[in-house]
Amino acid sequence: MNSELAIVLGVVGVTGLIVLLIGFSAWIFSRRRQERARAQFDIQRRMLEKFESASEFVAFLNSESGRMFLETVSSETASQAGRIFGSIQKGAIFTLMGIAGLCIVAFEPEDLFPLAVPSGIALATGLGYLVSAFASYRLSKQWGLLPPSAS
Repeated sequence: MNSELAIVLGVVGVTGLIVLLIGFSAWIFSRRRQERARAQFDIQRRMLEKFESASEFVAFLNSESGRMFLETVSSETASQAGRIFGSIQKGAIFTLMGIAGLCIVAFEPEDLFPLAVPSGIALATGLGYLVSAFASYRLSKQWGLLPPSAS
């Protein structure tokens, strides 16, 4: 009975730790992305406040630097490709972690059984990211959200 309790606590503990690490990583990445977007928005807002009239702003937009400014403001296509690539990276990492964990469990099934559950979760998460990246790529390509070089 004591050994069964140890196995259950091991599975719950390892799974909880992995979920905490994944959640913390997602929170860090989210905060970093928010800060970057907020800083970019602030710079763009301050730049737009410099124009005193609409004619100055239109002249700026017709210039080469104005076109570059508009490209950075409407950079949805580049960010879409980046999100797809990020999903592929995460999918590859989680899938390999899951496969490695399950291979380890296969060699010592009795002693390392608690590792099977988090390894299975990591494998399923990785495969989910890969399927999501594939679906996002196909839909983005179909809807014209990717730049021509990415499709």
